[in-house]
Amino acid sequence: MINTNSSFGIRATLSPEALLIAEKFQRYQDNFQKGEQIYRNTLAVYAVNLYLQNLGFETDLEASNSWDCVSQTLMDTADLEINNYGKIECRPVFSGEEFIHIPAEVWFESTYCIAVEIEEIATEAKLLGFVEQATTEKVQRSQLRPLEELPALLQENINKIKLSQWLEGIFQKDWQPTEQVLASRREQLALGKTRIRKKHPPISRTKQIDLGLLLNKKSIALVVTIQPEAEDKTDVLVQVIPMGRDEYLPPGIGLNVVLESDTAEIKAREADNIIQLRFIEPPRSQFTVQISLGDAVVTENFII
Repeated sequence: MINTNSSFGIRATLSPEALLIAEKFQRYQDNFQKGEQIYRNTLAVYAVNLYLQNLGFETDLEASNSWDCVSQTLMDTADLEINNYGKIECRPVFSGEEFIHIPAEVWFESTYCIAVEIEEIATEAKLLGFVEQATTEKVQRSQLRPLEELPALLQENINKIKLSQWLEGIFQKDWQPTEQVLASRREQLALGKTRIRKKHPPISRTKQIDLGLLLNKKSIALVVTIQPEAEDKTDVLVQVIPMGRDEYLPPGIGLNVVLESDTAEIKAREADNIIQLRFIEPPRSQFTVQISLGDAVVTENFII
C-alpha cells in the first residue's frame, strides 16, 4: 500500500510477501554482509515498484538485475525496469544515515536514483527523493530532489526512442530494417555511408511518415543510422527519402534536427530525392527530429 498523503513523505507498506522475497534472496548468500545488502536492496526495489505502479507506470521486476540471483551476487544491484523507459535505481538507506550510497557501477545504468529509507525492523519504507545522473558514491539527503518531480520526468522520457537499445538488437515495432523497407533505394542511401572503416557496423532503421493531405496520401521515409565512434561518441545520420514509386521528395519538405547544443535544418528543392543531416553526439545526449511541410509537422524524440 502507498500513502502519498503522509506528512512524513511517501510511504510504502512492506507486505509479508515482500519480506519473504527479500529473505529468500538473502538465503542464497553465504556471506552475511552480502545477504544483508541484498535483503535491503530487494525491499527498496519492492517499495519503488509499488509507488510507480500506483502512479500507473508499467514495471517489470523479472527483467530487473535486482531480481536475478546471479546479478545480485556479482553486483550491488537495486534496479527496477520500467517498460518503455529502462532502469531506475532504488538505493536503501537506514533511518538517521546522512548519505545515500550509489555504487559507481550503476551510474551509467540508470538516469534516476530514488533513495528509500528502511528501518532495521522493516514493515514500511519511506521514499525520500531522487537524484539525477549520479556522479559520486555518496549523496547527502539535502541534495535529493522532491519525489513529486520524478513522474513527469519519467513520462517525458518514456516516449523517446533509445538508440542505445538498437545496439542491443532492441527495436520499436514501427522502426523496420532499412535494407528491407527501402531495398530499391540503395543508391540514395549509399550517399550517407561513411568512408572511414569503423569497428562497429552501422545500424539503420526506417519509419514510414505520413503528412496527410499535404502529401496527397503519399508517404515518405525517415531513416536513422547510428554507428559508435571512438571516445564513446555516436555518429548519427538522419535522412528523408520518398517511398514507393515516387522518385523525388515534395519541394519544400523540411528536415530539422534539434540537438542539446545546436540546431540544423535543410529543405528539399526541386528534384531532390534525399535530404539528410549528420552529427556526432556523446552518450545520453537527446535530440529531436522534425519533418515539416507547410503547417504539418511530425516529431520524433531520441536519446543516444
